[in-house]
Amino acid sequence: MSLRQKTIQGLWWGFGARIFIQISQFIILAILAHLLNPNDFGLLGMITVYFGFALMFGELGVSAALIQSQKVNQEHYSSAFWVNLLAGIILSLIFLLSAPLIAGFYNKPVLIDLIRVISISCFISSFSIVQSAILRKEMNFKAIALAESAAILVAGIIGIFAALNNKGVWSLVFHFMSFIFIKSLLLWVFSSWRPKFIFSQQAIRDIFSFSMNMTGLNIVEYFARNVDYLLIGKFLGAGALGLYTLAYKIMLYPLQNISNVIGGVMFPAFSKIQGDLEKVRANYLKMVKAIVLITFPLMLGMFVLAPEFIRTVFGIQWEQAVPLVRILSFCGMLQSIEATVGDIFRSQGRSDIHFRLQVVGTIIVSLCIMIGLKWGIKGVALLYALYNFIWVPYLIFISNKLIKLPSKQMLKVISPGFLIAGLIAGFLSLIKYFIIDSDLQILLLAGILGAILYFILLLITKHVLISNRRLVFNI
Repeated sequence: MSLRQKTIQGLWWGFGARIFIQISQFIILAILAHLLNPNDFGLLGMITVYFGFALMFGELGVSAALIQSQKVNQEHYSSAFWVNLLAGIILSLIFLLSAPLIAGFYNKPVLIDLIRVISISCFISSFSIVQSAILRKEMNFKAIALAESAAILVAGIIGIFAALNNKGVWSLVFHFMSFIFIKSLLLWVFSSWRPKFIFSQQAIRDIFSFSMNMTGLNIVEYFARNVDYLLIGKFLGAGALGLYTLAYKIMLYPLQNISNVIGGVMFPAFSKIQGDLEKVRANYLKMVKAIVLITFPLMLGMFVLAPEFIRTVFGIQWEQAVPLVRILSFCGMLQSIEATVGDIFRSQGRSDIHFRLQVVGTIIVSLCIMIGLKWGIKGVALLYALYNFIWVPYLIFISNKLIKLPSKQMLKVISPGFLIAGLIAGFLSLIKYFIIDSDLQILLLAGILGAILYFILLLITKHVLISNRRLVFNI
């Protein structure tokens, strides 16, 4: 199978899985939001900040290094596996012992037992890091899609069952843990590679010459994305963090479903053609165009329909999240493009530049959030949005220079998505103005008519074509 065929197949499997996963996650989140309260979500948010970091750090940038390098062998794979496993054990022990300190930081003794149980996730996840990297390198996204889909479905059932039995925040813990366990198990099942008792210092040096920059980058990037969670949990409490967590999850949907899926497929593809900048530029522009045509209308549509969406789907107890969703929807538009920047830096072997930029960006976002705390969670959301409007365009500009992509070409690719999104947002506002009967009626009518208008605009602007009675994106 050619690289083009593998890429197209990977995109189909990636999007197919994402559609299933996100529909499942959306239903699961909505059910749990009705059964639990913002405080429960806030408590989990306090500790997943730490564990998300641990899971990322335990990976040590190995996946990207194994995918990017074209000269890896059994020695590299096995050596990386044992290093990851050791890192997982150490991190689990660290969290097991430091649970009282983390709980003390938030002044929440209830967190101690939660942290100790979740600490096992570091060890479990370390088993499948290399398997996942090999499947991605081989562009076997079908196996990854099946593993993630099955894991999210079973984990969701477990979480809902626990919530129905009045387990409170433990329902979210069971959901979190079961997803990691099932996904890791299935990646082992779907991957034919097995580790051997091989450990080569030279192989580790080969991997870490690239992955050290990636690890540093991931640490800084993770802190930049989660410093708001950390500070809100510390200074504004679990309830405020629960509201912010919900709003942030909604913002992340386009990134997780579109930008990250496309990027996950395109990174190994870009790595294979990294020396042909003309081909990289052409494919990158197609990727960005596809992303903005989907994410921009979604985010501006969410801005308009946020009150009705929150009240109908999650319940009246979450209504305070509405202004946060509206503010963060603009961040989602910018970050859907920013999420592709890392693929350019990594595929060109310049994660060092990305790392330095992220250090500066992390300092800026931390200052913005600390200032925003003075005005509560709305202040944090507003200052976080300000950071995005200042920093993200600059980051995109630097990555474009790396592949010699003129800014005019980038703006030309982005502008149709913004125009279509603006027209749809205006249309949805008119629907809301004339229909005042109920939130559900507004959502249903706006969703149906908005989708129809969206496809009409794509046809008019020739961004989607009808070929052999099928809708095909013209990118």
